Amino acid sequence: MIEQSLSFGFKTSNNQAEYEALIVGLELAQDMGAQDVICKSDSQLTVGHITREFQVKDPLLLKYYHKVRTLLQTFSSAKVEHIKREHNTRADLLS
Repeated sequence: MIEQSLSFGFKTSNNQAEYEALIVGLELAQDMGAQDVICKSDSQLTVGHITREFQVKDPLLLKYYHKVRTLLQTFSSAKVEHIKREHNTRADLLS
């Protein structure tokens, strides 16, 4: 498990921040040579987009979606899972 806190130099929505964090995490895993990744997020919308349970309607989030899908394909196996906010207290502490 790797923990990293992010600070954005631009204004983001909560959904953009969730995607940004996912992208940074995937790029970090890629840089470290990981082959298999499991990403856990308390953002039901982001996970729903990535798992194709939800349609991406926002044009900006669609760009994030495509970036994440491209990154996920670089791993031997990659999984994105939704976890309840109450089970994601460590991420809340980092934020």
